[in-house]
Amino acid sequence: MTITGVTGFLGGQTCLQFVQSGEFRVRGTVRSKTNAAKIDPLKRLLGDLFSQVELVEADLLNEQSIREAFTGSTFVAHTASPFIQGYKGPEDDILKPAIEGTKTVMKVCAEVGVKRVVVTSSIASMNAVNPANRPPGDKFDETIWSDPGRPGGLQPYTRSKTLAEMAAWECQKATPELELVTINPGFIMGPTENTEAFTSGLFLKRILTGEMEKCGRFMLSVVDVRDVALAHVKAITVKEAAGNRFIVCNTSLWMKDVADILAEKYLADGWPIPTEEIPNADAEQNWYDNTRSQEVLGITYRPLKDSFIDMCESMIKTGFVTKPTK
Repeated sequence: MTITGVTGFLGGQTCLQFVQSGEFRVRGTVRSKTNAAKIDPLKRLLGDLFSQVELVEADLLNEQSIREAFTGSTFVAHTASPFIQGYKGPEDDILKPAIEGTKTVMKVCAEVGVKRVVVTSSIASMNAVNPANRPPGDKFDETIWSDPGRPGGLQPYTRSKTLAEMAAWECQKATPELELVTINPGFIMGPTENTEAFTSGLFLKRILTGEMEKCGRFMLSVVDVRDVALAHVKAITVKEAAGNRFIVCNTSLWMKDVADILAEKYLADGWPIPTEEIPNADAEQNWYDNTRSQEVLGITYRPLKDSFIDMCESMIKTGFVTKPTK
């Protein structure tokens, strides 16, 4: 099987779990096999299992490179896509690789005889509805889609994930012999060997280092990277998964709840973690029904405290985050 974006935060953990299963020969796509900053964290994560993974160079906007990467694969896990919250640059820098890249993945999968493809989407493709159409109790399920035509439109990242997933399902309709599963995770946390900047890591870094002086009244819907990786494996191996979207999200909590978890472990050790919250009576609450992921994929979600602490410990170990000096 082939995994796109295998050096990413999620891609690496997904690769690890596929290799550990012992059921797959794994090929992973990278932009460059000589980029040590990308490859070395994957080596550390996989350890002795790294030798079992074939790395190939591919670019989502280069169809021939994707065809070469997928040829011979029975399954594909498409985890590669930009994740940049609050992005301010050219929208096409996010939209094009996400949407056109997904179309290329689906097209090539159908042409080279891939049996099933799993596409990593997001709860972002569900929660940006017209305010008048919010679900009862603010609880979202897999039947709900973000609305690109809603008043004010969508933020670039949300737009990219929504239109990319829509494109995947449209492509699948045209090639029904290709089975499709989409995984829609919340904000991914958990251990990492990555040392280059990435959105989830930067978020926790801001809390740990006190760069975030106060906690905004903001709700996060969170899941462990290891649970999301397992969901990708199950999406390939569980027959009944085909043709479904899956919310893969543990629970929702306020940003201050996250800070409190970290403060309990790190505040006494001199990490300047914020404990004060900025009030906001109008803060939006989103909740997600993860029943389908539990009943069909068999996911048992690990404690969120473990996700946050394991992530912090790994980032401290790699030097991604260092304690500020007074």
